[in-house]
Amino acid sequence: MQVQMHLESLSKMQEQLTGMGAGLTDTDLNTIILGSLPKLYHPLINAMTMSAAHAKVSLEPAKIIEPT
Repeated sequence: MQVQMHLESLSKMQEQLTGMGAGLTDTDLNTIILGSLPKLYHPLINAMTMSAAHAKVSLEPAKIIEPT
């Protein structure tokens, strides 16, 4: 639950930055999101990034944050 709250907080901060005209690029936001997750999530992060690379698609921050 704490991770979900953390991700929601990051999402809100991005919305605020975008509202001020200083939003992060998707690539930068992805780096922040994935880099801020606990080590427990590293296998999931690796699977997501490898799947995206194999499919030749970009990861979108909204898809990373999206609750399952």
